[in-house]
Amino acid sequence: ENAAVLTNNSLVELQTNTNFFCTCLPTPALFHNAATGTLRTLNPSGTSNFLTPVNNDGTVDTQTGILNFLNGGTHSGSFTVGGATYLAFSGPSDSFSAASSITGSGAVGFGATNSSFSGTYNLTGANSLTRAQGNSTFNSASPITVSALEMLSGSIAGTAAVSVVGGSSFNSVWQGGTISGSGAFTLAGGTISDWNAASSPIALDGRTISNGGTINYTTSGNTLTILNGGSVNNAGLFDVQSDDAIVSGAGGPNTFVNSGTFRKSVATGTTNFGPDFTNSNIVDLTSGIVDFDTIYNQLAGTTTLNGGDLAGFSVALSGGTLSGNGTIDSYVVNSATIRPGTSPGAITINANYVQTASGTLEIELQGTTPATQYDQLNVTNIAVLDGTLNVTFIGGYVPSGGETYDVITFGGKVSDFATKNLPTFPAGGTIEANYLPPAAPTKLQLAAVSTQSDVAVSQTTSGPALHNDNVTFTVTVTNNGPS
Repeated sequence: ENAAVLTNNSLVELQTNTNFFCTCLPTPALFHNAATGTLRTLNPSGTSNFLTPVNNDGTVDTQTGILNFLNGGTHSGSFTVGGATYLAFSGPSDSFSAASSITGSGAVGFGATNSSFSGTYNLTGANSLTRAQGNSTFNSASPITVSALEMLSGSIAGTAAVSVVGGSSFNSVWQGGTISGSGAFTLAGGTISDWNAASSPIALDGRTISNGGTINYTTSGNTLTILNGGSVNNAGLFDVQSDDAIVSGAGGPNTFVNSGTFRKSVATGTTNFGPDFTNSNIVDLTSGIVDFDTIYNQLAGTTTLNGGDLAGFSVALSGGTLSGNGTIDSYVVNSATIRPGTSPGAITINANYVQTASGTLEIELQGTTPATQYDQLNVTNIAVLDGTLNVTFIGGYVPSGGETYDVITFGGKVSDFATKNLPTFPAGGTIEANYLPPAAPTKLQLAAVSTQSDVAVSQTTSGPALHNDNVTFTVTVTNNGPS
């Protein structure tokens, strides 16, 4: 009847499909699991639904089957979720006090329009999964610890730390919705997350996600937006497998800090990347183009053009190395090391190139064919040069006199390297560097110069001799050139 309350002070055990409902108007009925009460499910393959609100101050123990609370409630008791069960909060509102807890090794879904959780949450194990579809706010004093997280829609917010620790047969998925709040949000090493935005665009609003596992960015039409000071701190692998943008929204700075591996693979188009990007470990571009809207900052580590290209506002290298074969459609400032190729190869910069006093350009020579036998840096605009040029031979290569190598080409040049470390080779050979043509240079050409004859002949003396005496002497012919 209207406002009826069923209170359980002992044990209610659901051994078959059960639906609790009441057509009571205007006030719905209520199932109250009191502090001494236990609500248990023992229905191996079935579903039990509570269409009435449920307030749990005791123990809910799901051992088998599915238990679905469809009309919300307030909770200060415990929920124990068995490894073969699914516990769903699907009502308009569920509120969990600091005294409440959800623990176990099964699956829990928050589909309620609004869920507020302040208790203990620990759901780990091979079959464990936490699914968020509504608006969930976690304000617990202790971390929210899960093995896998499915973010399907709605939002996750709050001050509680969220820790995805792995160990589940399920991978984590971000299919739609917004992650916001102020607590730490950690994806541990060994976890795999698929950020696919399959349901709707996804947003990271003012929160930092720290990744130690693997994130695969696999969107197809929707995008990730980082806004209001949000950040991704990647210490694991962030693999961009899509051409969809990663957007910087309002309220920045919005950042992506890479101390792990950032990779673009699979997708062959252009991925626009809006947040401020900083690299201190590995950037591996194996496919397509990543176009950074702001400054691409490298403090340490490596950036490798490994089948993919780099574009953007500007590239600032203050540490580490940029290497590989490919194109940079961006202004480049090198205060670190650029090493074209992967022994050897070529990099083309379709903009200006500035090498500062602390910058180094490393060139390897193994023959006279550009990009395949010697390194080449091609600058379509102006090259402003300073710092160091290091040139080395590789693979046992010994040049012949007169061979030339156009190691840098440019549209125009300002200044020169402060230091050129050029190798020598046998027979007194040297490498000379010349900007050609002299009046308006468009390249730096290295030339092999032999300063000693390739063949030397010497003869020993035989001592004094008279007419018709026999004499003995030795003639030595020495090859001073290549064998």
